[in-house]
Amino acid sequence: MIGPIKDLFFRRMKALKGELPEYYSYKLTNEIRHKIIGNILDHRYLRNNPFGRNYDELEEFVILLERELGRSISDEYLTEKKIQDFLFNSTSEEFLTAIELLIALKVSNMHKFHDDYHYLQENISSFISKVNSIFKIDKIGYEIVPAGLEDLPFIVVPFNSKYLYLETIKQPMILMFDEDFKGPLNEFQKALDKYKINDFEGAIINANKSYESTVKTILDFKKIDYNEKKDKIPQLIDKLKDSDLIDSTLISVFSSFWPVLKNGPNNIRNLSGIAHGQGKEIKKIEKTYADFVLRTVGTYIVFLIERFKETK
Repeated sequence: MIGPIKDLFFRRMKALKGELPEYYSYKLTNEIRHKIIGNILDHRYLRNNPFGRNYDELEEFVILLERELGRSISDEYLTEKKIQDFLFNSTSEEFLTAIELLIALKVSNMHKFHDDYHYLQENISSFISKVNSIFKIDKIGYEIVPAGLEDLPFIVVPFNSKYLYLETIKQPMILMFDEDFKGPLNEFQKALDKYKINDFEGAIINANKSYESTVKTILDFKKIDYNEKKDKIPQLIDKLKDSDLIDSTLISVFSSFWPVLKNGPNNIRNLSGIAHGQGKEIKKIEKTYADFVLRTVGTYIVFLIERFKETK
């Protein structure tokens, strides 16, 4: 099955008329759901078993969905109809959860049915590629990415701007998506949520919290004491010298970023000619600043978590 195809006639006409959205949306319309459901059915894995009942991947998918959600997903009888009914009427969170669960099931089947291993490997790759293409072509702000978790090999991650969606945003979310770093991940997601509604100062504040939580989490695992209430990022970073995580020559690099997090928005407001009488301009500057902080915090978090995993 070919597609999705980016430059079809109706899309070219929309582009010429200026009707294509400039920014990414998070609304899973019926049109988007229909396209993804079509790909779920196209990639359905059926297995003939001469020794018993034939295997239908989507039947197991229904069972797993109902088990995870703790309820029946539909009153429809046929498996295909049951899945369509649920996915057309589910919340966005449930819909994206279903995608993660289906991919996890496909990966499990790839290891279970060894004689179909390569077929299932191609099936998974094709499914992920096509769904990601739908997201990209229709400017829906999500992507399926590898997570490396035992029970959840792929996850759906949101991104909040065509400018912000870089490895420095995606990678920290992937690394934090485990039990060790759920706190920092929660703060990082809040930072992205604030950014999405143009609350750039809120984005910076929550990025700061995510960075601080990451360092505290690592110190906890390294069993290095710190003052929960009094110690801020400079003190926390300094304590990493007591571990083998960061070479002493790098401590100053990490510490120097703290003034940017702490004073950056205020410094920008106080620049001559900016603080007064330029209403819209200050928002543009703060957006650029929020972009910088989120990318930089993401880079620092990636380094810290990867170093922590290397030195466990």
